[in-house]
This record gives sequence, structure tokens and C-alpha cells, in this order.
Amino acid sequence: MMHGEGTYKWLDGRMYHGEYKNDKKNGFGVYVWADGRAYIGNWTEGKQDDIRVYILPNGTVRKGQWQDNTRKAWLEITEEEKEQFKAKFAQALKRAKDVEV
Repeated sequence: MMHGEGTYKWLDGRMYHGEYKNDKKNGFGVYVWADGRAYIGNWTEGKQDDIRVYILPNGTVRKGQWQDNTRKAWLEITEEEKEQFKAKFAQALKRAKDVEV
């Protein structure tokens, strides 16, 4: 059972690095889809939750509000926030790079 901080990589190229509780994503984490999209933010019992950031493969950064795994709204984001989230994304990828599937 996963509990605490960790990284999980799926065979199809998806990756999650962040906090787990009782085998579910719970707390802050970075989820990357195989196509390069990424969600950086909080999770509650395995579901995207809170106001966080979505990064598209072309580098576009969008801030949105998620609840129960569903995006409720896009919000305005400053350039400073964009850079902070890009740095968190890069840090999570660096921490996860050595994890074997």
C-alpha cells in the first residue's frame, strides 16, 4: 500500500509524483499524461481538487478550479505563477526520472 511521498509510472507513459494516503493520490502532486499534459495541484482521495495548474504539451499554462476530478472554471494566472508552476513541474520530473516501471 502506498502512503507518503512517491512516484508511480504506468507502462503507457503516464506518471504521478506526489503524496499518497491509503493507496490513493492525496495531497500535493504532479500527474503527467503520456501526451505531455500535466496537472499540478492537490488531490483528495485520488481526485483532482482545489485551484491549481494545467500545463499543455505546447507549454501553455492555465490555472483552474477543480472539484471532485472535474474542472469547474479557468482562472487568470500571472506570469510569476506560471514560472513557479513550471519550476515545480520540472522538479517533479527530475525526482521521478530514475524510477523504474
